[in-house]
Amino acid sequence: MFKKEESGYTGNSEQIRTLISEGCKFEGNLFSPSSTRIDGNIIGDLTGEKSIIIGDKGNIKGKIIAPEVVVYGIVDGDINTDDLTLKQNGTVNGDIEINNLSIEKGAKFNGNCKTKGSTGTTKVVYDSSSAEESVD
Repeated sequence: MFKKEESGYTGNSEQIRTLISEGCKFEGNLFSPSSTRIDGNIIGDLTGEKSIIIGDKGNIKGKIIAPEVVVYGIVDGDINTDDLTLKQNGTVNGDIEINNLSIEKGAKFNGNCKTKGSTGTTKVVYDSSSAEESVD
């Protein structure tokens, strides 16, 4: 189980076994077979077999592929996941392909949203003051 931490995520997945801590900088593609928390800066693609959590100090520039993604920090890139949660101060600038999406008030999402298995694309622009949605 995830333990409640400063940025608050509790989930039903296994313990976090991979951690890129605040102040760390990583350039390149990263694969993790376990749940992963990123509090540092990564330039490259992330692939996980379990959950990927981008902490409030985390900053990713690249694509993320994992069954579950939780964003407290900033992601500049596309996300492909079954479950995406954008927390209060989280930001995603990129396209997402998801089954389930949860956006808290204050989160920011700029990009296209496609539900897995669907043929249409939905463009969503969201900020703390308003939400706007259009279907292409």
